[in-house]
Amino acid sequence: MEKIVSNFTDLFICVSKYDEAIGRRENVLGPNDNVIVIHNGTTEPKREGIRRPIISPIQLVMVARFSKQKDQETLIRAVKELPSDKYQLTFVGAGETLQQNQRLVSKFNLESNVKFIGFREDINKVLEKKDIFVLSTHYEGLPISIIEAMAYGLPVLATDVGGNSEMVKNNINGFLFSSKNELVRK
Repeated sequence: MEKIVSNFTDLFICVSKYDEAIGRRENVLGPNDNVIVIHNGTTEPKREGIRRPIISPIQLVMVARFSKQKDQETLIRAVKELPSDKYQLTFVGAGETLQQNQRLVSKFNLESNVKFIGFREDINKVLEKKDIFVLSTHYEGLPISIIEAMAYGLPVLATDVGGNSEMVKNNINGFLFSSKNELVRK
């Protein structure tokens, strides 16, 4: 569809440099097209009640719909390698792969460490009580969930896909990992 309307488009707006590169690679955007990258944003959080410093157990959170694009399974497999008294993981979201991931948590006996709280409108109340944000995913444009987590001062662990590296600077405000194997590795 974008290719069809590209001849009638005065300006292309992409949410990440990664998306711009895809547009050029797929010949939707020509070398001389007017393109601007405007990163997604979020409202500034109220700073009341944000937890600091980190107290054991570490509070991990992943905010994402449960779909084939997202990769909650890799995160579940990774945390099963951690000592059970050192972390709590909360999944926020709903979707088609939710039950599959719930079964995996049961299979690994992680119910006391991993919670599923469903879709939430009040994500600010969740983020302000967490220590680390994780986004394990197969592909992204520029995820608002990372932007929201960073607005709350959370360090980010994310798959190095799409526009994630445009926000997360390795060893500065978080860590990027390149594959399932790297996240699961001890």
